[in-house]
Amino acid sequence: MANIGKRTGAKGTTYRVLIRRKGFPAESATFRRLSDARAWATKIEGAMEEGRYFPERISRSKTLKDLALRYTNREPREEGKVGGNSTFLGLTTKEQAKRKMHLDWWTSALGNPTLDRLTPGLISEGREKLAEGGGQSGRPLTLATQKRYSATMSTACTFGCNQGWLRENPVKRLDPITEPKGRVRFLSDDERDALIAECEKSDEPRLLAMVVFSISTAARQNEMLMLPWQEVDLEKSTATFTDTKNGETRTVPVTGYALELLRDRSKVRRIDKAADFVFADAKGKPTFPRRAFLKALKDAEIDDFRWHDLRHTCASYLAQNGASLAVISEVLGHKTLAMVKRYTHLTEQHTAPVVADMTAQVFGGAS
Repeated sequence: MANIGKRTGAKGTTYRVLIRRKGFPAESATFRRLSDARAWATKIEGAMEEGRYFPERISRSKTLKDLALRYTNREPREEGKVGGNSTFLGLTTKEQAKRKMHLDWWTSALGNPTLDRLTPGLISEGREKLAEGGGQSGRPLTLATQKRYSATMSTACTFGCNQGWLRENPVKRLDPITEPKGRVRFLSDDERDALIAECEKSDEPRLLAMVVFSISTAARQNEMLMLPWQEVDLEKSTATFTDTKNGETRTVPVTGYALELLRDRSKVRRIDKAADFVFADAKGKPTFPRRAFLKALKDAEIDDFRWHDLRHTCASYLAQNGASLAVISEVLGHKTLAMVKRYTHLTEQHTAPVVADMTAQVFGGAS
């Protein structure tokens, strides 16, 4: 039951409302008019009774920075460090660091507002800054990256709601950032042969092995560059990537021409380097031969092609040779099938014979 006390002072009469209810923190407010005091008391008690009560004073006392620190499992004194352990909320240390970077940007871009001022409008302003050239780099961000920044903010706000710091998640009241369909550019047979021929003539001794390895394994550029010899088993014909984008270790088969080229490289590898990378340059560093790759593309007369498209090339070849989306997803290292649905049209030609064989076995008749 609300207790309303009347006070008369130099500035006039005021009415102080005090609400004490079991299971809720004490709430109080002061008003100039008795009618306003009664209306506020009725509103708060009604919200408590119906389960709609939210203590606004908490959101007024907490800032976005406070939320970011709590969400990343850190105390204020540990600011600047990657908090928690590698399994906090199921995230790897790398993923935690990335989310911290996103939230640090949001805190700075929005001016570290108190949580009661964290409105959909303010979040929308932050999105505009991202599109114009936000993020840590200061350069315009792709829609995919903008979506990741927004997703981190949304997840943190949901966490804040669960902590009782926010009434609702303001990000969910905005339209989601939508990305265009993923690009699928892969080498035709003629383009592949032309590129391989130019790589064989290149002054960069690593280029041929790197291109063939990427087409054969769908390795990402960083996965390939950071691959140490100890993670390559030439006897079992496998390579294991431990430094992957999603933080999960992935082992892929290495066969045919790619295996042959790896064996050739193993014979001339440097053994005096602590970091013995498979595709290291002459100085033992895992650098990317961009200039040599671009020259090979130009000499092979291949347009609109990036290194990452070698990964698409591997996936497309797998699809064209009858591999299921599940197999393609496993080779590429995707956690779900959503990312490989872009190759569905390449597997359709193999679907009809499989279905025909199945129905013939079950129901009889010609397949």
